[in-house]
Amino acid sequence: MRRDNLDLFQNLYPEEMLPTFNQRLQTVLPQRDQEGRHIFLFKAGDWDPTQCNLDDIFRANYLYLEEMTSTMETQVHGLVAIVDCQGLSFYHARSFTPKHAKRMVKIIQDSFPARFKEFHLVNQPYIFNLLFAVVKPFLEEKIRNRIQFHGSDLASLYRYINPEILPESLGGSLSLDDTFINKMLARNDHYKGTEAIDT
Repeated sequence: MRRDNLDLFQNLYPEEMLPTFNQRLQTVLPQRDQEGRHIFLFKAGDWDPTQCNLDDIFRANYLYLEEMTSTMETQVHGLVAIVDCQGLSFYHARSFTPKHAKRMVKIIQDSFPARFKEFHLVNQPYIFNLLFAVVKPFLEEKIRNRIQFHGSDLASLYRYINPEILPESLGGSLSLDDTFINKMLARNDHYKGTEAIDT
């Protein structure tokens, strides 16, 4: 993956990605779920394409995955992803291409050494169906079976994840902060030291 996408992995460390982190599109919830899994939240509908592009988002998401899987607990129990599509529109969809879809899927199912146990889609509008149609052909059946579509029915999400550990935007009581970003920034030198790639 790195050899095929050298431009995406150059200068890939937390300080370099601060402008994208500051968009607050991604976060890792402070509490794990009942099975010990890290929960990664991506607020797709909050994305402003004038502030960062899909390559920036890919790079930021990659660093989040790197940091989550740096712990033995996540390596053992895996992780869960929640994608909040509230606000997603054609304005976003026009930037999304099969190239981006294939690259995203390649990380999830072919390249990254993490156990993606569940994917939860919430608040997805009609335009989401068009975007998913681009992604679906690249997904293996195993991954497709792990995707849950909840729409605006948050009670459906709560059957999988206790609302007590969810943020206010998803009906919980959690206020999000920059704890996880600060954790990555504290290890900035570590990430800079792992940039070398065997080509």
